[in-house]
Amino acid sequence: MNNRSRGAALIIVLFIATILGSIAVLMIVKTKQHIQRISIAKDFMKAERKLIIDLNQLIYLTQTTPYAILGDNTNLTQLTTPLPKGINLQGRPFNFQDSVFSIQDMGGLLTLMPLEQERFVRYLKQLNWPDKDIHSFIDVLQDWQDVDGFKRINGAESFDYQVFGYPLNRPLQTIKDIALFANIDNKRLDALANDKNLLLFGAGSNTPGYAPDELLPVLHSEFDAKLILNTRIKNRTRDGVLTGNNNPTGNWIIKVNTSYGQGKSSKILHLLRRFSERRPFVISY
Repeated sequence: MNNRSRGAALIIVLFIATILGSIAVLMIVKTKQHIQRISIAKDFMKAERKLIIDLNQLIYLTQTTPYAILGDNTNLTQLTTPLPKGINLQGRPFNFQDSVFSIQDMGGLLTLMPLEQERFVRYLKQLNWPDKDIHSFIDVLQDWQDVDGFKRINGAESFDYQVFGYPLNRPLQTIKDIALFANIDNKRLDALANDKNLLLFGAGSNTPGYAPDELLPVLHSEFDAKLILNTRIKNRTRDGVLTGNNNPTGNWIIKVNTSYGQGKSSKILHLLRRFSERRPFVISY
């Protein structure tokens, strides 16, 4: 009887020890995970701080040199304060300090308001849209914005949406609105609504020389597009040489990414030029 009691007691002790061991292992794992999360959070805060510092320095450099006015026409060899290597207003990434930047002059992009229909149609063809969807998009866009209930040949009015309040019968509020259009393939609309080459509103003037590489055939003739692209490629291999261009609009889309350890931080902002001594530009996120 005593042996049985001792055996049962031993089993209970082993069972309790196993439970305590499992709890200890679990606590160790959770502690390591907590330490790792703290480390990632610290790395993110450091990456965020580096991003803000680098962004402020880049804005200061560009806005206190002729580059803010002349853009890629600037003679870099005559600047007392050097600009980052590879800087451009065509949306191509370049390194500055601990961050990766891209700056796109808004005048080199396509706009929906006002709609430059000829160029826009060429862009949709470049995206391999079928003619049927291209014609539908133009008509649906106009039906979405006009105040009447008249349906264009390839357009869409309330009967096609079957949702109260659609179409809005007012100008587009965001580019995302086009994802709601009827009678057009949803995948194409979703891709277009997130297209980096589209703007809702124009920048005030067109600067096709600052178009991204993929937009050159849309904004220029085939011959000019190839000539500009070849010149860009040649100049990108030469230090301190920018591709001569239009004067920029001064309205830029700036993207910046910074990494530190396991942390990453990124921002997208708009820098808009103003003609004021106290506030020569404004920034919106």
